[in-house]
Amino acid sequence: MMMGSWIPREGELYKTITVGGHSFDLRYGYYEEYERSAGPPVVVFPNLNAYPMYSPEGYPLVTQIQDPCRYFKLASGREEHWCGDCAYFAGAHPEIGECRCEYRKKPDDEEEIK
Repeated sequence: MMMGSWIPREGELYKTITVGGHSFDLRYGYYEEYERSAGPPVVVFPNLNAYPMYSPEGYPLVTQIQDPCRYFKLASGREEHWCGDCAYFAGAHPEIGECRCEYRKKPDDEEEIK
């Protein structure tokens, strides 16, 4: 086997990370059915726009490759325009982090119904 010739298989675990009290299994796969004919699977991230999750402090969790929101502020030294390039993106993992923008923080008065 030559170095660099490994090709991931669909469903294979890329890694497990914990962010904001939530654990994520990042696996290889496809976002759309038509992508199967375009090449090997890619790391699939959770859709945190459709299914929002928050840190215990109330900050929304975002993926690095998520489209930025209206409060996007390009971080110093960055050139792209993804959430991960925003000055508000924070976290120990480059794939998923917290959006530390105060405008997007969940209000303190939003408590869980018991």
